[in-house]
Formats: sequence, C-alpha cells, structure tokens
Amino acid sequence: MLSSPRRRWRPNPPKHMFLDPYLYLYACGSFSNGVFISLRGPVIPELARRVGKPSAALGAYLGIGGLSGGAFALPTGALLDRYDAHAVFAFGTLLRAVSVGATPLCSALWQVNLLAIVQGATLPLIGVSIRVCLVRAVGQEKCAQALNFTMGAFGLASIVTPLAYAGLQSAFGPERGFESVFVVVAVAYAALAFATLAGFETPPVDDNDDDVEEEEEAFIVEEQDDDDDEEVSRSHPPRGDTARDDPASVWASGRDSERGARLESSAFRDVDVYVPATTDEESRGVAPLRGDGGDEDDGSDRDGPRIPRKAPGTTTSAKGAARRRPPMDVLVPMTLYMCLSVASEVTYGSWIYTLATERAGFSDKSAASLTSAFWAAFTATRFFLSFVRAGPLLAVAFSHAVAFLASSFLALQWGGIVLCDGSRGALRDAASPASRVLLWVVTLCVGCGAAGMFPNGIALGRTLFPLDGFAQAAFELGASVGSGIGPYVAARVYESLGDSAAIPATCAASGAGAVAALVVALRRKKNTNASRRLAGENAATVSTAATTQTSEPPSSYSFLTRPLLSRGTRLAPEGDDD
Repeated sequence: MLSSPRRRWRPNPPKHMFLDPYLYLYACGSFSNGVFISLRGPVIPELARRVGKPSAALGAYLGIGGLSGGAFALPTGALLDRYDAHAVFAFGTLLRAVSVGATPLCSALWQVNLLAIVQGATLPLIGVSIRVCLVRAVGQEKCAQALNFTMGAFGLASIVTPLAYAGLQSAFGPERGFESVFVVVAVAYAALAFATLAGFETPPVDDNDDDVEEEEEAFIVEEQDDDDDEEVSRSHPPRGDTARDDPASVWASGRDSERGARLESSAFRDVDVYVPATTDEESRGVAPLRGDGGDEDDGSDRDGPRIPRKAPGTTTSAKGAARRRPPMDVLVPMTLYMCLSVASEVTYGSWIYTLATERAGFSDKSAASLTSAFWAAFTATRFFLSFVRAGPLLAVAFSHAVAFLASSFLALQWGGIVLCDGSRGALRDAASPASRVLLWVVTLCVGCGAAGMFPNGIALGRTLFPLDGFAQAAFELGASVGSGIGPYVAARVYESLGDSAAIPATCAASGAGAVAALVVALRRKKNTNASRRLAGENAATVSTAATTQTSEPPSSYSFLTRPLLSRGTRLAPEGDDD
C-alpha cells in the first residue's frame, strides 16, 4: 500500500507536536503579523511629524492597510494553489521587510499610504501561507491545537511590541528609537524568509489524509473476501479461449467487475478514495491505472482486470496531489462565520477603552490596563487551548457561549434590564464600583471566549472540506471584512441610540449571527453527505444487479453433467432414431 505524501515527506515526524520545528516556524510567521499590526498605532505620532501632517491625517494609513489585506486575500489563495507555499510565504516576508525598512525614509503622506498598500498585501501572503502549510504539516488530529498555538503567538506580539517600542524610545529618544525599531523588524523579517527557504521543505498536499471523516466512513470501499473466494481468485488463468470457457474464471471476472462498479459509484463523492490491491490481486498481476503512482502502462495486455485506485473525476497534479475545491454551499456560510466572529472580537477590543472611560469612569491608565487585560486573556486562552485536546466543534461552542453570555449580560445591565443585581441597580450606574467590577469580569470573559473562535473555526472547516489555498483565502477575506465592518456598525448603532450598551449588544448579535452561519454550514454538509451516500448506494445496487448472473461460482455438478460435444454434433430429441 502506498504511503501518503505527508509520510513520505517526513517518515519519522516528532512524537510530540511541541517538538516540531515547523510549528515554531509558522508561529514566528504569526508573531510577525502581530508585530506589524500592533506597531502601526504607536508610531503614528512620530510618523505624522516626519511627513508634516497631523496625526488624524494618518487615519487612512491604518484603513488602507486593512483594505489592501482583504483585496489581496483571494489572489494569495490562487498563488498558493499554483505555486510552492513556502516560496509565497518567503516572498511576502521579504516584501514586508523592504516596505517596513523604507518607512523611516518617507517624507510625504502619499509615500506612507503607498507603503500601506504594500504592507497590507503582505498580511494574507504571510497569514494565509502559514495556515495552509500548518494544516498540511501537522495533520487533522493536531490541527486545532497547532492553530491555537500559532495564533497565540500573534496575540503575544500584540502585547510585547508596544512595550518594546516604548523601551527603545526611552533608550534612544523619539527619533532614533523610531528608526531603530523599523531596522530591527526589517532585519528579523528578512532572516525569517531566508531561514524558511534554506532550512524547511514545503509540506505537500496529502491525498490519503482524512480530511472529511464522515465521508471517509460512509463511502470507503471495504474489502472483506473470505478464504474460499481468495482460493478461486488465485486460480484465475490467463486470458484466452480457455479462460472464457472456464466457469471459475467467468465467476472470478464477474467479482472483479462488480468490485470495479462499486468503485465507480464512489464518483459521487467529493473526496478521493485510495483502494489498495489485495494479496490475490497482486498474485494475478492486477495492473494499476495510469497516474496512480504505479508502473506506467506500456500498452501490453496484462492478466486480470484493472482496478481503479482513485475515484473517477478527480484530477492529479505533477506530484500526484488531488486538487479538490470545497463545496461553495458550505464554504460561503463558513466564510460568513469567520466574518461575524472576528467582527465580534475586534469590535469589543476596539471599543473597550472608550467604554471604560465614558461609561464606567475609568482613568486613562486604568482604561489602558483594562484593554491590555483583554488581549492578555485572549492570548493566554489561545495558548491554553493548544494544550487541551478538545475537538474544534466543542472549542467553538464553548468560546461563543462564554463571549455571548458575558457581552449580552453587560448589554442588558447597562440597558436597564436588570437580571440579577443584589446591589439595587448599582451595576448600571455610571462610575459605580459594582459597574467597574462588572466591566472587568465581562472583559476578561469576552477575551477568553473570543480567543477560540477563529482558529478553531478553521480547524472545524478542515473537517468539512479540504483547506486549500482558496478556502483559506476566503476565510482571510471574511476576517478582514469583519474586522473593518464590525467596529463601524457598532459606532453607527451607538450614535443612533446614544447608549453605550449598544456596543456589547452589537458584539452579542454578531456572535449569535456567527453561530447561525455555522449551523447552516454544518446542516448543508450533512445534507450533502446524505445525498451522496444515497446516490452511491443506488449506483452500487444497479451495478450489483447487472452482475448477478456471474456472482455465484458454478457447482461441481455442472462440471460433471455438462455434455461433452464436439463441433458440429447435434442433440437429437428423445425417440428420434434418425
């Protein structure tokens, strides 16, 4: 039996995921994205001074970067499906190194905005590439843990980078500190790109990896031949007149035809089937189909029927990896799930500082501490989930439940709908100690809940369809749109209602919408599986009925009672003496 491409790529992978160097390579890539995103805010005052504009004029610098990342998401997926994934990752990292290193040289606003377009394009080039490679490298069983770990590195960078920038400015001054941080970051990006190309082989697409467990269980072709059947199969003679006249050969050929028909019925699947040759097939010299990894067909007539090794209708690349597009009726609601879940996360993280100062009466220092606590809980939970062997569906359900309950409770309390308030309304009073404690508890809960939505959503998507570059790019596009639309919609609702309770209410509504989209995706996948299973069973029934005449071996009595007639001999009716 042929081994999978991933096992041939690494025949002896590390026993523990945290000993895998590929995990830390992709964690560094995720960390680099966190550094880039979290560095843009603190550098705005010094960058505005250098271009001679007020800080508000650089708002487009932040917005353009996000829009550019969303616009280049799908083209990045096309690149990953066509070219080497590590080459795409290294290209994005080198492009960011050049654009980041050139930032201190900008002297006009248009130059800054032009670099923002380039830097935004590197977000999917790096982020989508590392996720595509990661799910190939670790396999489905460890996919959720690995994604949580690498995306935890993203959150860690969001905490460390502002502190490191402030330290460099304190050590070297505003100007020298500004320049030094960009030089250090650019050199680190270039080193990551060269290390990827020089020291790591690109993980291949794995045909035999169990991408879709339910369909594999429903449509896998089982070979359960008993001992008597194997004995008859081994006695299958070469083709010719003798083979055609021999009833045992006819029966064995009928069995092979029936098995081939059962395999052809698997064309109703959207995943590949690999059917290894059994011992009796190998003894009869069964010839593999062209392109399945076996010997090339030389046109000669070999003994035994051809047994297809893959389901009909699949295409094969130069390396033998099947390219299977995810079904759009499942991919679209999953992309919507990514959009709404990220919108909920980013909206709360963006508005928590304002809520703390305007509603709860926090000082600027306390509000900054609350914001840092949100991202610290977010990061710690992602790392915690990487050590817990929880399935992606369970992690997603738990994350949404915690975040929804916390944000909706805060919205109800601040909106005047008191559920449980032993302090007689103190929770909805502005600047009351109880209200401040409530905001702290809710913020920590929302941070913990939002941490598992996106990475475990990707891992859950891998159980529904193959995560090729296109699917990962669609997820990236949904996340980019959600991160931009979520805070904007919350601001419009806040402005129209004039109540700060609109912010947590918007987060709760976005989370509920994400769960609804996920339910739609799961139901569509279930219905698709049921339809294909029924179609496969019907096709198998038809093919079995067509071969019933040869499905049973001839009895010994038929051999003994068959008249031995020579050519031209005619049987005369009884009583005819002529």
